[in-house]
Amino acid sequence: MREIFDAWRSRSPHYDESHEEIARAVRRFIEVAAAPHIDAWERAGEVPREFHRCAGKAALLGLGLPQE
Repeated sequence: MREIFDAWRSRSPHYDESHEEIARAVRRFIEVAAAPHIDAWERAGEVPREFHRCAGKAALLGLGLPQE
């Protein structure tokens, strides 16, 4: 699925290097902060609040909002 989206995004006139930077940051964050825990979160039936806090600290929440 990732390859399909990446191919589409690379042809879109609406995406530029800033979008690529965000995509790389999100992928790195997910690989480190989520992927190792997904099975446990599935068993628990929830994602811990700490994951959301970490996503916020990584500036991955509210991307469309002004920083202030």
